[in-house]
Amino acid sequence: MCKINSLYSKPLFLTLAAFLALLSGFVAEHFFKLRPCSLCLFQQYVFMAICLIGCAAILLPFLRGHTKKISLFLAILYVINAGIAFYQVAVEHHWVEPPTQCQNKKLSGNSIEEMREQLLNTETVRCDHVQWSLFGISMAGYNALYCLFLGIIAFYFLRRQKKERKPL
Repeated sequence: MCKINSLYSKPLFLTLAAFLALLSGFVAEHFFKLRPCSLCLFQQYVFMAICLIGCAAILLPFLRGHTKKISLFLAILYVINAGIAFYQVAVEHHWVEPPTQCQNKKLSGNSIEEMREQLLNTETVRCDHVQWSLFGISMAGYNALYCLFLGIIAFYFLRRQKKERKPL
């Protein structure tokens, strides 16, 4: 029984950590009315992928023998998500240009009414605008640190598992 618990503990831990990040984003969005920008949505998609892959690794019997590969993939996804979050921090500090989907849309139309209608129907949340921060660190900054920490932890799990299997 202990072997089964240790077999699932790494993907389960990484999956629960992604679920908590999604939950905190949901709370910020729905209870504190913070709207996500497109980079925030990309980060949420990566967390969703981590949750789906982690749940599949835990629940599907044919994936049980591949927990090391799945943990490696989850670790890589965390590092990718940290990269997206660090990029968003760079955009927030105006170190780099925001991607085109984060910028205001250019209006096109034949009349003032058409352009007015486009303005009213456009909901663009700018990536370079910090909606919330604590101690001078934005949500993207905290997410970057969180994902980087979890990526390092996941790689540590993998390295430790590799050392445990080697005979002395």
